[in-house]
Amino acid sequence: MGASMSQAIGDSVSSKMEATQRTMMIRQIELNAAQIRERQMAMQIAKAKDQLYFFGAFYTLAVPACIIRKFVAPILPLTFALAYQADFVYGNKMERIRADAEAILEDPLLRAKLLALPTGEPTMDAIDESIRAKGRS
Repeated sequence: MGASMSQAIGDSVSSKMEATQRTMMIRQIELNAAQIRERQMAMQIAKAKDQLYFFGAFYTLAVPACIIRKFVAPILPLTFALAYQADFVYGNKMERIRADAEAILEDPLLRAKLLALPTGEPTMDAIDESIRAKGRS
């Protein structure tokens, strides 16, 4: 009787440990995903700033050259491109993009239509199987 009782307790402890490990792994995945997402956004903004500096220099040289040669047609599109880039880097473009993204995430129809993954959402079992497959090779 003592052996069956200790086995039952061992099974209970084992299942609780597995559940705790699974929860910890899910939290770790979410934390890593949030950190990666934040870093990607910072990289995107830094890249946009760099592009703005280069494009601003080009604009500064190109517009006077166009005016001197009386070829003013490219000035309007160049101005819009520069304004867009400046708005992205120093304006509130990122806030507007974030608001649009939140609206997409909140609307179930838009979310299903625009964000559906080709093979569906990854499951814990699929992740475990992938880990096992990598361990075999």
